[in-house]
Amino acid sequence: MSANETAFDSAGNIVEQTIDNLDGTGTHTDYRTDPPTVTELVDLPLPVVEPEPVEPIDPVIVGDFASGIIAADNMQAMKDAAQALLDALGGA
Repeated sequence: MSANETAFDSAGNIVEQTIDNLDGTGTHTDYRTDPPTVTELVDLPLPVVEPEPVEPIDPVIVGDFASGIIAADNMQAMKDAAQALLDALGGA
């Protein structure tokens, strides 16, 4: 099941809607009844999210950063060490 499913009639009105909360629960609402019928859904399949691969950080870069912070004698030196780490990692 997708996270959300909506069915429309020929006039474009919503007639049914299923909402998956992605935590194993959800609701199904049928708007063709008066009042609309709401059914609580349980035991829905949990989505499987594959983690994105992460490149390991070079220990030398981390060591240089730690050494820079330890040796820093003022806030600007700490900022410089942090910026050097970001530059080494390809950040801004």
